[in-house]
Amino acid sequence: MCRCSQTSIPYPQFVSFNPQFHQVCSSDFVSEEWFSSLFNVNTSNYHPLDFRLVASAQFQVLSILCRTSRQAVIDALKGFNSIAILSPNALSHDVLNSYIGPSIEQFQKNTLDNFRSYHHFVSSLIEEHRFISALRTNFYTRSVPGSNISVTFSAIYPQQVDLTQSSSMLNETCRCDRTSDCVYPAGIYNQSRAIIPNEVFSLDVSPLFMIPGFQVGCVPQNALLQSTLECFYNQSCLDIVISLTDALRTVSALNISNSFSRFSPTTTIGILFDNLMVESWENSTDFAAYFQACAPKACSYSYLQRFFLTYMIATMASIFGGLSVALRITSPWFVKFILRLSCRQVRMLATNEGHEPNRSMVVGCSIMSGLLQSTFECFNDDVCINQFNRDFSSSFTKFNLNATQLRTPIGSLLDEYPTVSSSASANYSAYFEICAPSICQYHYMEQHNIVYIFTTLLGLKIIYLHSIKLICMLAYYCTQYSSTSTRMRYWY
Repeated sequence: MCRCSQTSIPYPQFVSFNPQFHQVCSSDFVSEEWFSSLFNVNTSNYHPLDFRLVASAQFQVLSILCRTSRQAVIDALKGFNSIAILSPNALSHDVLNSYIGPSIEQFQKNTLDNFRSYHHFVSSLIEEHRFISALRTNFYTRSVPGSNISVTFSAIYPQQVDLTQSSSMLNETCRCDRTSDCVYPAGIYNQSRAIIPNEVFSLDVSPLFMIPGFQVGCVPQNALLQSTLECFYNQSCLDIVISLTDALRTVSALNISNSFSRFSPTTTIGILFDNLMVESWENSTDFAAYFQACAPKACSYSYLQRFFLTYMIATMASIFGGLSVALRITSPWFVKFILRLSCRQVRMLATNEGHEPNRSMVVGCSIMSGLLQSTFECFNDDVCINQFNRDFSSSFTKFNLNATQLRTPIGSLLDEYPTVSSSASANYSAYFEICAPSICQYHYMEQHNIVYIFTTLLGLKIIYLHSIKLICMLAYYCTQYSSTSTRMRYWY
């Protein structure tokens, strides 16, 4: 666990985005040169169903869609980069990813939802106000002869492609004054006759070429959103379009490889725009940068490790060696302490059991030592003799001793007692010679000093280190010998 010195860490310090957009947004199809090559001063003379009438305008709209998508992504990332992660402790790599991953997914979803709502609002605004296209694709005007009055007529397309619209008519025509979603497959026609008011757009001749997937309709934007770019993935199709429109000849077809796009060539531009023209967000989380921003001052960690043979041998040797040294040092002190404690307890018990302390009688660790330190004062006192006889069921009488003898310890009285002379003598040398021992052993007690303790510990450490080195070397040579034998066996 690591305590962060900075509890609030902004996302940009460790999360990065590199969004990749659809290849059409970086192609020549959204360049000014391409628009200009498709535009013609006589454009308004083309038939409303002719691709050449709306081509320049539609590709300009496509360029606007790309720029709008890119700007929407940039604005969304600015909002995301203003968010910070709050955590007093440093998160592990897995925990950080499990936290950041859902946050990024939610950010992407919210970005798409907000953009689609915005797009729907703008489309509804255009639909509600019924703007008149200068290309005469949704409405056109006619002057009333003999007056200054102009009459506006709605464009009527041969069929309704989107049959889900409520404006579908039984005769399969679509009026632009009812909906702006009327579309018709785009083609290149050799026809430029005048439009007859309230007449369905019709063609008297066959098309020179039909543009696969491309649509024309009431509004260039709506028709474009229902179109696909499949013709512009095919170089042959593109070459025909260029030859019939005198468009820019240096333009190359889009790359149809799956590695370049997650969308198929038949995907409508409306679906591309709903996905912000984004192929991939390419986000990454840099854990090292996060940890550096966290800047913990101290960390604590735990780990699991499986014990191997060398480690177990070294551990057992150190444990037994340490216990041996510790017991060898502390055992003499411990035994002395127990003996002293035992003697002290005996004396205390002897004192507490009596009804009254008897100063003439002494109790010691041994009976003889206590007797030699006692006096006969009690045996010259009637009260003490009576108490002694009651306690021990005896029949002692008062001793006839002087005051000095009564207060003198029994051991001193024995020392002053006349010694009896004897002519007998003991010859230890003769005894030892007759015993004639074949072998002898002896014990001695020695108190360990500080020099002995340090010397012992140092010696044990040196022996331990050399033993471990020897064991490791033996294990290494055994392993090497085994590997060499195996290789030689394979060789032969």
